[in-house]
Amino acid sequence: MADGQTLSGKVALVSGAARGIGRSSAMALARAGATIVGADIAGPVDTSLEVAPATAAELEETGRQVSALGVSNSNWLFGCISLTV
Repeated sequence: MADGQTLSGKVALVSGAARGIGRSSAMALARAGATIVGADIAGPVDTSLEVAPATAAELEETGRQVSALGVSNSNWLFGCISLTV
């Protein structure tokens, strides 16, 4: 995706946004003009909560709005999440 405003006015929900492919996807979408809602696992042994603020700060540097969500398997009405896309 080229830099620019092709996704201006759009909101992208990116799973796994704290690092890896999810982070790269979130950065590309932000550079293309999208507002980013980044979700990642929040758990006692996971480091995503430590990584997410740094990723959010980098995303904000693109000039886009950013919201970070910590997702926990321990408090879902239907039990643990088995699959995300």
